[in-house]
Amino acid sequence: MFLKNISYIFVEVFGAVLLVFFLSMVVDTGRVVKLIPWIVALSSAASGYCVLEKGHSLKKHRYLFTAGAGCGSALLLYAVLSVFFFFSNGEGPFTSWDLLIFLAIGSCCGSLGGVIAAKKGVSPK
Repeated sequence: MFLKNISYIFVEVFGAVLLVFFLSMVVDTGRVVKLIPWIVALSSAASGYCVLEKGHSLKKHRYLFTAGAGCGSALLLYAVLSVFFFFSNGEGPFTSWDLLIFLAIGSCCGSLGGVIAAKKGVSPK
């Protein structure tokens, strides 16, 4: 079950990275960097939703798992995008404060994705 949940996080991060790659081809890098917190929020919410939707055996602490999935998605996205922007521009656009902000966004939006899944009725009771 753990590997399934990790695979959902990787799928959402892969989609977010593709979105950033596409945006960086169309728009200049400064504008893309300003959009990254919104992309992190979307990816984290989708990860939390997928973990709760697909993880039918999650009965206890399901919102903790969704917050963890959101944080994992935000952390992985921070790492991948830092490497991407470092090799494309020669400098990293993120600081350690950005990491804390991404983790906070990931935790909140992952939990909100779990709440949406629970409201929809896909989570176990």
